Amino acid sequence: MAGISFELKRFLKKKSLLSVIIATSYSAALSSGNWIIAVIFLFLFSIISQKISSNPQVIVEFDTYITYCIAISLILSGFFQLLFTRYIADRLFEMEEERVFPNLMGSLLLSNLVSLFFGIFISNYLFSGFSIYYKLIFIFTISVLSSVWILNSLLIGIKKFKYVLFSYVLSYLTLGILMLVFSKKGILYLMTAFYFSQSLLLALLLFLITKEYFSTKLIEFDFLKPKRSFYSLAFIGFFYNLGIWIDKIIFWFHPLTGMKVFGNIRASYI
Repeated sequence: MAGISFELKRFLKKKSLLSVIIATSYSAALSSGNWIIAVIFLFLFSIISQKISSNPQVIVEFDTYITYCIAISLILSGFFQLLFTRYIADRLFEMEEERVFPNLMGSLLLSNLVSLFFGIFISNYLFSGFSIYYKLIFIFTISVLSSVWILNSLLIGIKKFKYVLFSYVLSYLTLGILMLVFSKKGILYLMTAFYFSQSLLLALLLFLITKEYFSTKLIEFDFLKPKRSFYSLAFIGFFYNLGIWIDKIIFWFHPLTGMKVFGNIRASYI
């Protein structure tokens, strides 16, 4: 956080309106990360894809599918987000940087197991009657997204802000290009494109963290030890994300406010 404050002070030294706008935009981009970039790129490329696609409804289905992936992955990874963030903050304060990477791998492993377990049941419901490929892509996608949310807790502590922003831009630009290419192919191609772009983002961020927090150990579960963790944060993180999305889910599936998009995936008129 200190590194970010120094960077913002550098922008504000000029004491002009432009410098304030730049500093505000910079801090917003860092704090919101792929949310801002994702919304911008998805909005632009969705409009373009609808114009060139022979079936604009496919783009609507794809946008709804992405919303489900983000919502479900945030809720499922909520158990680990705040818990792991606090653990890493304590270890960095104690100068135990060698524990960062192996415990990151441990948290990613557990998060992916949770996503895999619940993803099987959720995918069987959402894609009932669809081929196994739809279900597999969905499960893999929420697993990758869950990993990205956990990685976000480490990114602010790494003073490679330009690399992080570059990673987000590259991954969503790749998604946008693939949307234009596959918009005429069907929803399964677009689902695969989203999975590929998020896997690219995960690989880029993991490369940075591996480089910054080198360790001789591959995996560790020290972050789960009672004297090293605050278990209440796991429930706070879960219910925080659930609270953000629960009203949307109710609107999606209530017969008066929801409508079927494809499969058992629904959206709301509101």
